[in-house]
Amino acid sequence: MRALEARGFSLGERLDGAAGSTAVLARGPRFRTLVQEVEAEVNAIRTADPRSGVGIGDKPHRLLDVAWLRSPHARFALSAIVNRLDRAPFHPEGCGEVRLVFRLAYDRPSPAGSVASKLPATVSLELVVPPAPTGGGCREAALSWQAPTALSGEALATWLTSEEGALSPSRVASYRLATVNLNVQTVRWPSTVRPTMAGHAEYLLRSFQPAPDGRLIPKLLENTPDVARLRADRKLRQDLLRWIGTPEHLAAIDEGTALLPERFLATRATSVSPRGLARRHNRPFRQLFAPRDLASIDLAAYPSVKSPAALLRRLDQLTCQGCHQSRSVAGFHLLGEEPDDYRGANGLAVAFSPHLGGELARRASITAALAEGRAPLMAAPIAERSGIPASGGARHAHCGLGDAGDPGFTDWTCAPGLTCSEEDRDTEDRGVGVCTTPGGGRVGDACEMARIQPNDSGRRDGVATVIKRACLAPGACDTNEVGFPGGMCVSACNGAAPGEEGLCGGIPVLTAFNGCLARHLPFEQCIAETVQPAQLAACDANRPCRDDYVCARTPSGGGACMPPYFLFQLRVDGHPTGG
Repeated sequence: MRALEARGFSLGERLDGAAGSTAVLARGPRFRTLVQEVEAEVNAIRTADPRSGVGIGDKPHRLLDVAWLRSPHARFALSAIVNRLDRAPFHPEGCGEVRLVFRLAYDRPSPAGSVASKLPATVSLELVVPPAPTGGGCREAALSWQAPTALSGEALATWLTSEEGALSPSRVASYRLATVNLNVQTVRWPSTVRPTMAGHAEYLLRSFQPAPDGRLIPKLLENTPDVARLRADRKLRQDLLRWIGTPEHLAAIDEGTALLPERFLATRATSVSPRGLARRHNRPFRQLFAPRDLASIDLAAYPSVKSPAALLRRLDQLTCQGCHQSRSVAGFHLLGEEPDDYRGANGLAVAFSPHLGGELARRASITAALAEGRAPLMAAPIAERSGIPASGGARHAHCGLGDAGDPGFTDWTCAPGLTCSEEDRDTEDRGVGVCTTPGGGRVGDACEMARIQPNDSGRRDGVATVIKRACLAPGACDTNEVGFPGGMCVSACNGAAPGEEGLCGGIPVLTAFNGCLARHLPFEQCIAETVQPAQLAACDANRPCRDDYVCARTPSGGGACMPPYFLFQLRVDGHPTGG
């Protein structure tokens, strides 16, 4: 990514024509629009919530320090360039998209030496790819992604920016900037404040588009209904219900290619974490409709939405907040690779979400088909089941609870030897569980699941009932109140070699860790001084962690499943000030 960024793919050059720190970028009108949007959101939270403030101190609701958005020590680094030819159904005039994803990071001097980290904030640019001017549809666009397999690093960057590649100057000049997306963690409540929920975090989701005069102006959020407006307008809500029930639209919803008309859409959304779709806040369609409201719709011909509950779940996963909280990593799907030699306590072993990992093969098959002149299958599986084979889901995959009797989820099976067990869910919706091994909880499994009393506000929902599951001896349960969503079975290392599914890692002692951060000591020092050894679930790109956990890099270079907010780079609090 550094090689491509040096070739003109920095955020500043793409938006306003000048690269540099966020202090430099904030002089440009487009980037300044993004900054002002985030500043307004954080200021609104501060005004409405007297318990909110920046840093770890007397304010328990911890805000993003917006000074990082205008700092000489911070920048938006290129994290990924993504081939999205699979998005062609959303651009009838084009061949899908190229997406540039940038993540906020800082490197700041301090008396103890340089302090550097990423922050939980991304900006992504969606560039629409046109068909070949000489005819041939999208084949030429697909071929431009078929790099020689032996290339990597600088050599791959050189090929991609050559006339053969997707990022050649002539191709990039033909791409149209359609959308600029923001996904920013604005506030985090630690588990000491919401102990039964294992904490709480909120993410601002906004989209912008270039105006004729070159500025960025708000853009309607794709497939994301404006819940407040629809609730206030009964006629419009009924219009939406009729739109959903039309066979043509049902077919598109079933295939994951539906586009909700603009009259229903919102311009702003927030998502909340942890617990994904068990939080009603992340499900705008479920806020508007109960399954009984869709009971009269004939769903027999639509395999992925065979019941009203499945239809609502599919619709919610097409929204911004539903997508970002479905098998994601703390509200994100793509966080950026670490340097190969990084061995600190703030790194990711896997930089993408389980959902994205499951999607990669499907997207590659679409590109291959287009390159060969074949018509690809553009239908997308429901986000929770991406990449799951016909033989069933692996451990931690989402599955259909057989005793729930909902036909919409009966095909959501587990691999042989696994069973579908209840995990976190809201008290009104039952049908989806998680694939687990029978018996007690193994290392990494949930041990303190929640039945969440739904509320449209993510700040007002709560745990109605806690369901405990015993961990297999000699394991123990690290609970919600110390920051482990759903609880997590761990075991002592005992000097024994870990098994295939576990490895010896370390867990910070919560009170001591937070106290260390409150003294403004470096994150790495706080980890070293407060960590306790424990056997944790091993993970990698092919063995993802369960929901609400991240595959963190260990000193040995392997991956271990940890709560995301135990990593400095996934929380807004505990960092030095940005000013």
